[in-house]
Amino acid sequence: MKTHTILISACITLSVFLFSSCKEKIQHENFYSNVATRIGSSAKYSSSYNLTVYCGHDKRQCNNACVTINGVSTHLPCQGFGNLCVGSFPVIMEIISYNDYTATTLDSTALTNEDFFNMPSRSLFVEYDEKHNEVWLNIPAQFVYRDSLSRQFTFTGLFYSNSAYYANN
Repeated sequence: MKTHTILISACITLSVFLFSSCKEKIQHENFYSNVATRIGSSAKYSSSYNLTVYCGHDKRQCNNACVTINGVSTHLPCQGFGNLCVGSFPVIMEIISYNDYTATTLDSTALTNEDFFNMPSRSLFVEYDEKHNEVWLNIPAQFVYRDSLSRQFTFTGLFYSNSAYYANN
């Protein structure tokens, strides 16, 4: 009977270990799914990126009242916190000052057809540098509106780091 109890305990412990290892691997892979890919003929020095960002959540997670727009609480599909949807859109980066950038969309409808976008904080893997250090592009959370003339969105306060700054959740 004692051997049977030890065997069951060992199986449970092994199962918990395998499950948590698998879960960590899946979370790690999803974390690296938020990426910024340089585009252009000399990609290494390009200021254009294609950003792939996971965001959004089910409306039940915010009681269909995530944000208030014109005095009305509402849910914005595929916007805000979470990883329910994936968006891929090109941007042009512009340096404001040392490690402070803006990114302006190049396609007016790739991100959304709405006149606003609720961007969650995200860290996007860019590449490994020449010393094999990770390079991440970090975007702070912000609610952005389309420019009335260009119809593009501009994200502000972006910065680079050698590790992900945000949790991407």
